[in-house]
Amino acid sequence: EKRMGKVPYDKNALVHTAWDLGAGGGGDYTAIIFFQMCGQEIHIIDFHQANMLSLAETIHILKKKAYTYGDHLAPFDIGTTEGSYGYSRLEVARKLGIM
Repeated sequence: EKRMGKVPYDKNALVHTAWDLGAGGGGDYTAIIFFQMCGQEIHIIDFHQANMLSLAETIHILKKKAYTYGDHLAPFDIGTTEGSYGYSRLEVARKLGIM
């Protein structure tokens, strides 16, 4: 049905992200899908996967990309605390300009 194929990155469209937050250890990876809404289509244009990186390090990687971001979709566990700082992942993300 030709539903999958290569799609171009549209510099004029916002890039949205959908996150799966890893627990930060072992084989539990953080995965991020980068997508654009183009008419009635969803174009997946990029993917990032990391293990053993803090949320701050992952956000730094996102900020280095030349995308203009729209929405960042995160799962419920964005509200859990990260490390010993006492801040939730959501609070960390907001302080770093994401979410």
